[in-house]
Amino acid sequence: MVEQTNQNFSTLSNSYNPKLEFVNTAYNSFEIDENIGNKVRQVPGYVYSKVTPTPLLNPRIGSLSQRCLEILGLDYDKIYQNQETNDRFAELLCGNELFEGSIPISHNYCGHQFGVFAGQLGDGRAISLGDIKNAKKQTWELQFKGAGKTPYSRTADGRAVLRSSIREFLCSEAFVYLGIPTSRAASLIVSDTKVQRDPIYSGNVILEKCAVVMRVAPSFFRFGSFEIFKKQDKYSGMEGPSHGMENELMPQMLEFLFKNYFPEIYYKVPSLKDQVELYIQEITKRTAELVAHWQTIGYVHGVLNTDNMSALGLTIDYGPYGFIEHFNPKFIPNYSDKEGRYSYENQPSICKWNLNKLAEALHPIIDMSETKKYIDDNFDALYSAKYLDNMGRKLGFVLNELKDKKSLEDLEYECIKSIFDVMKQTSSDFTNTFRVLSKVSRVQELNDSDKQVIEDLVKYSAPIEHVRAQRKPKYSAGAIVRIKQLLDSNPNALYMFGIDPEEARKEIDEIENQSKQPQQSQQEQLDQNRELWTKWVLFYKQALSNMDASISDEIRKKSMDSHNPKFILRNYLMEEAIRLAENDDFSRVDELLKMAYDPYNEQNVSDISTQPPPSWAYDLCVSCSS
Repeated sequence: MVEQTNQNFSTLSNSYNPKLEFVNTAYNSFEIDENIGNKVRQVPGYVYSKVTPTPLLNPRIGSLSQRCLEILGLDYDKIYQNQETNDRFAELLCGNELFEGSIPISHNYCGHQFGVFAGQLGDGRAISLGDIKNAKKQTWELQFKGAGKTPYSRTADGRAVLRSSIREFLCSEAFVYLGIPTSRAASLIVSDTKVQRDPIYSGNVILEKCAVVMRVAPSFFRFGSFEIFKKQDKYSGMEGPSHGMENELMPQMLEFLFKNYFPEIYYKVPSLKDQVELYIQEITKRTAELVAHWQTIGYVHGVLNTDNMSALGLTIDYGPYGFIEHFNPKFIPNYSDKEGRYSYENQPSICKWNLNKLAEALHPIIDMSETKKYIDDNFDALYSAKYLDNMGRKLGFVLNELKDKKSLEDLEYECIKSIFDVMKQTSSDFTNTFRVLSKVSRVQELNDSDKQVIEDLVKYSAPIEHVRAQRKPKYSAGAIVRIKQLLDSNPNALYMFGIDPEEARKEIDEIENQSKQPQQSQQEQLDQNRELWTKWVLFYKQALSNMDASISDEIRKKSMDSHNPKFILRNYLMEEAIRLAENDDFSRVDELLKMAYDPYNEQNVSDISTQPPPSWAYDLCVSCSS
């Protein structure tokens, strides 16, 4: 057992001794649960609990984000200047030792998980060191993920394993440079501490190395933060730990949120009710635009529970996420999501659903019917506006570049709808498809460049065996018979099995339509895909002809390439990095991070990292086991 010293940084060597200015906003804003000991328990009446990180065996630096460290005032080169400093920071960046001024706490929150209220959840393996003020007077909360048990760990061990930590570390930083609001990650620490995990819940339990990621954000407050006051749920029987205390505690929480992170709201109107009304408007806009970013980059979060939704409108909690490779609107990266609740095509509606749960949670302050009406009336339009703007830029349409500005929406809509139809039919690689479109010319006839684009698009389509596997029916033949019987006699009974009747109808119709289609050979598929893409490219060229002639193809290409990344974190690339890192080789992690820093730059990205997944990676999946 490692001695739990948690030494103060000021007592250590003076070779590199940075002073972080901890302001500990959350700790100083609330009465804190001081029952230290990390004992798992219900915590009524408190927003945060004081905790102590549990030391790791032989921690060592796996990877550091130089750019994230810079915003904190930490010097990447000095950390690596010698082995002594390197070792010391390995201890500091996992919680074995503490930075001077930090006060470790964990956050109490609840959540709806897969649509069902789960009661108290909280930071089960996340420990906040507090927030610091940097040289630019910005405040950043520093949080360790995987630093040991807290009062909110439930039956878990408070640890995070290396594979999931690598994924979170990389994607947190990648999103910054893809231009998507996100939490960040400064460091990845690996150790010799091991825990048991069943990666895909198959019964195959293995020992895995523990790791700690230092996450960074203005705040990790979330929708579920306000669900601690929920009365007993009629479906799950669970209730929030602070039910009945909302009149005293909720105003404090809202003041903390608005004063520190929404000052434009806090200082604009004095009434708390009016502040909440403005906040609902702002968080609806931020959330709608956030999910629009996800959809246009092909990102699927994987576990959009209310406890994983940021109260600031950031992407947080990178768990079983994935980027779409061969396009499938029903893509589910999370092995645990059997019913596809959090699939690619469902993300906008789920985010809207989660906003309504936030509105319910805030009902002691403001009329729930008012806030829900605002969300229902405005979310779709806010989402569509951002989605169309993003997609228009990806396809090379910018408002002032069109001869007939009135035709913008029609052009965009037709191009967007038709390209996704073709991508679905051909199972095209999402990222590579959009990237290559900048090479299409505006001349009316197909030239050599256009023909090469078509061949590239055909090449990016999935092999026939993958298409067949991807289109494997969701339900067995026997299940289809039983579901159809219930659809005819008692559709609502399907809800008891976690099945939405309307979704089941669509799924069965699709299965039956597919069963009527003759099986294609590989060559027949290629010929069909070539025909589909040729027709679409001709249509696209016609749409491009509506652009102002003074805008050259070169200018359009430059604009499109700045909105269509060359590089994304493909699942198989991360799997390769994870396998190397399990043997203490983090070179591939560092390579991926370097490419993630500049994902739109052709020169920064190796060709091999842009290839669609190899056949061995088709069945890779991730789960909530981490």
